[in-house]
Amino acid sequence: MLFSMEQIWKIVISENFVYFGLGILISAFIAWYISSHFSMPRIRESKLKQLKSIKQTDFGQTREYFESGKDEIIDDPNFGKILIQPNGTFIDSKNGLMWIRAPWGMNWNGKEFVGSPIPLDWYEASLYFGKGASAGEDPTGSISAKDLMTASSLDSYQRGKTTVFFANQDDWRLPTAYELNCISFKTEKGDYAVSSREKPEELREKLFPGVKELTKNRFWSANQAHSGCSWGIDGNWPPGDIKPDLNGYVLFVRSCFS
Repeated sequence: MLFSMEQIWKIVISENFVYFGLGILISAFIAWYISSHFSMPRIRESKLKQLKSIKQTDFGQTREYFESGKDEIIDDPNFGKILIQPNGTFIDSKNGLMWIRAPWGMNWNGKEFVGSPIPLDWYEASLYFGKGASAGEDPTGSISAKDLMTASSLDSYQRGKTTVFFANQDDWRLPTAYELNCISFKTEKGDYAVSSREKPEELREKLFPGVKELTKNRFWSANQAHSGCSWGIDGNWPPGDIKPDLNGYVLFVRSCFS
């Protein structure tokens, strides 16, 4: 049976219809509240428990690591080819590095990263995910070119206690300060001078969509600095010294030769 516009309008403004609509909105709000305030904390808690008890972690169910879509190539005159893969990773071909495109704690649903990263202090991050050489001869607060090169060495890198599974790989680790500086996307003329013609912030946000503004968050490197500090980024490049007992987030990298 067809209704006229007048009849439809009477139904819409009727008291029962208004209560029905309010009921739907309230139910939706309750569902969102329960999901965001109870489900996600349990997921985060289970990740921490998994990390500390069985010494392994991941970014969600392995069955969700399917690849949908095509590779995207960014060909930069300064930094070479960057291959964005549909499995949640990208490859920096110039430096031979593969990165997971979101911090630890988020989950990959096969198309994007969801949830929130889990903060750790540097002692926890390096214990579970890897510790590099100490690089801290210049106590200026910002890593020197010499210390940056010292940090690049993997000869004395100690693997973390935890195995990280993602995208069919299990050799993910905490990046060195040198590797972390690779995503500053600055060219080396003298020290750390000229940015690429691409805006570094825009490029980082494209590569790490799980973190809207990567440079406004604190991320750890695997290297200790001078005076009991550790190298990391907290809004500035290159990495700076940060007190290791503060909370920060973890990005994962692996060496590759693609």
